[in-house]
Amino acid sequence: MRACRNCKAIVYGEGKGLKCWNCGSTDLTKHFSGIIIILSEDSVIAQKLGLKPGEWAVEIND
Repeated sequence: MRACRNCKAIVYGEGKGLKCWNCGSTDLTKHFSGIIIILSEDSVIAQKLGLKPGEWAVEIND
């Protein structure tokens, strides 16, 4: 599991060639804190944070 340094989306998988499902970036890191799971774009949290459904890192640590 890695987080995209560009948009903070959580990306699953191992090895080279991984790309972010949200923005397409290959700049991924294992060093992040916390996960936010958004199920609906209509939720208050999703609207406040500007996130679409998916899993997101709270903070990138490197």
